Amino acid sequence: MWLDLIRLPNTCLMTRTLAQTLQRSPGDLIQLSHVNTITPFRIIGILKPRGLARVEGGAMAITDIATIQEFIGCQGWVDRIDLKLKPWAGEADLRRIRGALPEAFGLERSAETKETGEAMIRGYQLNLSVLSLVSLFVGMFLVYSLVSLNAAARRNELAVLRALGGSTGLIFLLILSEGIALGIFGWLVAIPMGSMLVQYLLTAVSGTVDSLFVRVQAVALRPDAWEILLSFVITVGTSLIAAFKPAWDATRIAPKEAMTIHGSISPPPSTGRVFFPAGLSLIALSWPLALLPPVGAFPLAGYISAGLLIVGFSCLSPPLLRIMGSRLAGPLRRLGGEPAFLAGRYVREGGNRTAISVGALITAVALFVSLVIMVNSFR
Repeated sequence: MWLDLIRLPNTCLMTRTLAQTLQRSPGDLIQLSHVNTITPFRIIGILKPRGLARVEGGAMAITDIATIQEFIGCQGWVDRIDLKLKPWAGEADLRRIRGALPEAFGLERSAETKETGEAMIRGYQLNLSVLSLVSLFVGMFLVYSLVSLNAAARRNELAVLRALGGSTGLIFLLILSEGIALGIFGWLVAIPMGSMLVQYLLTAVSGTVDSLFVRVQAVALRPDAWEILLSFVITVGTSLIAAFKPAWDATRIAPKEAMTIHGSISPPPSTGRVFFPAGLSLIALSWPLALLPPVGAFPLAGYISAGLLIVGFSCLSPPLLRIMGSRLAGPLRRLGGEPAFLAGRYVREGGNRTAISVGALITAVALFVSLVIMVNSFR
């Protein structure tokens, strides 16, 4: 097969991946175009997906150097010769090769381009990993919101349980188990959904890497048992952390609240004096951090800056919602009547509870914006 490639004109070898994509087999003709020339090439063999056939993600064909020189009109000319040196070759050998080359030729390390592409791919992978952590942060917001609202709605029931002799530890474990149940339910839903979406996501991400850095061949992703177990531990652990604060607050419910007719929720303490300056401080601190150089090849300060920015805007949600609910209730009544007025009052009274959902929304929007900025910056 290799001798036929040298002996026969206008012949080529094609990788199995490319042959399957183009639906070609040995003996078929393919039309190759260069400038104003279109030449038919005959496929004389299919390369197995190993070794040289895996270059460029397997999307390649091989022909004799004389054949390609005739095809592009550069007989007797080459633009590059790849040298594979022995492992023990040193600088003295490189100087000897440079001295033997004509003046118009140079000797460069092909690994420099490869290292640059690998560094870009590592950065792309690192950014995707950090954005995955941001998505965990969004999930923590949502679990915290659901557990907090459920604990507040069952406040009277929890007070009755305390009056009947239930310990604070029992209340704590009860609310905490609700967060764990939400995590397990979310994991059970996410695994099959992720399995259905993973092929599309793999194609999209590998397509971006293919367009920006180097050709890759997207293959089916098959998570092993260790990865599935790790995802379960991370999901349940994140839900456990998110449910800790509502569970701790539920242990402070007094048994005497069981005597009330309705499970009224005591107004939460004002946190505007803490959250507002804290949010402004975090946002202001994110700017100088973003200007710091990376630590080695890891932009630690940049990631911390992005995290402070998200947390800062989330901290501003409770006081801003309370201000909006107080100031906009009157104008909303004139525009939309009593329902709009009650909506404004609800935002004011339930500012802390509503702020949790708003914080999750802010983080989700930040995640989307980060993805867009990341892809455009790499381009």
